[in-house]
Amino acid sequence: MANGGRVPILYFRTQHAPILTTLAQSFVSKAFWKVAIDAFRDPATDFRVRHAWATIFKATVVHHAQTATLTLSCRVGAQGLFAYNDIISHHASLLGIAIAEGDILGLCIRLVSELLIGRYSLPESTHPDSLLARHEKGLLSQGRALLEKMQHHRSDEFNRFILPKCDSIVRAIGHRMAYDAAVDAGLDSTITDLYLVTAVKLDSAWYVEKEKHSCAVQDATEDEAIVAALPRLDDWLDQTGVEAYCQVPILSQSNWDTFVNGLKEHTSPTSQLLAKL
Repeated sequence: MANGGRVPILYFRTQHAPILTTLAQSFVSKAFWKVAIDAFRDPATDFRVRHAWATIFKATVVHHAQTATLTLSCRVGAQGLFAYNDIISHHASLLGIAIAEGDILGLCIRLVSELLIGRYSLPESTHPDSLLARHEKGLLSQGRALLEKMQHHRSDEFNRFILPKCDSIVRAIGHRMAYDAAVDAGLDSTITDLYLVTAVKLDSAWYVEKEKHSCAVQDATEDEAIVAALPRLDDWLDQTGVEAYCQVPILSQSNWDTFVNGLKEHTSPTSQLLAKL
């Protein structure tokens, strides 16, 4: 109920915000994918940097997808728990992807260690004044400052204070790279603005402490981005082009009826006897 009348469930912020956020992340990730592929295939680029691009892309996009599938499965209630609706099963697949062909955490530890000790560097941001670029730079600077106080990167202090932060540092780099790629590709600002504010809130405390970007400002900016994006929801869904590939039971009443009618019916002698009464 809202203002005394019945409204669709999609009216509520808790329902439409995760969907809009996921869609924005998917569009930005596609732009990121194109840039990362080109960088990875460039034979003129140091192989270690090419490997870094692959690590950053995997860590960032898999985390977006894992968060989205888990959140969206909860937002559709009990139906989100059933494999036939493909949401929670995709989350399980993503857990495997996160480990297969290079465990993300292990890759992140190696990458951050190499960046902090200066073995190589990554391309500079094309939008260095953005919040995400400053976040990336700030985290790496903090890591280098910590490392300077330690004996070396194989020390116990490095293990205790740097290793637990490696995956979040890599994702911060990925958020910046993804945002740069999306803006440079000319994506609608409605998409990039929403991606930016949701990425900021993934490390809200850092922005409050280092950028004086208060929680109230973060909330207000996020609200503006979501309000601007909501009228685009149907258009964004159409742009994904995935409808033909996701005809699951929960999608529509006709899909649900077809699914239920196709279920195998189990009976027993007792139930058959009762049916005759």
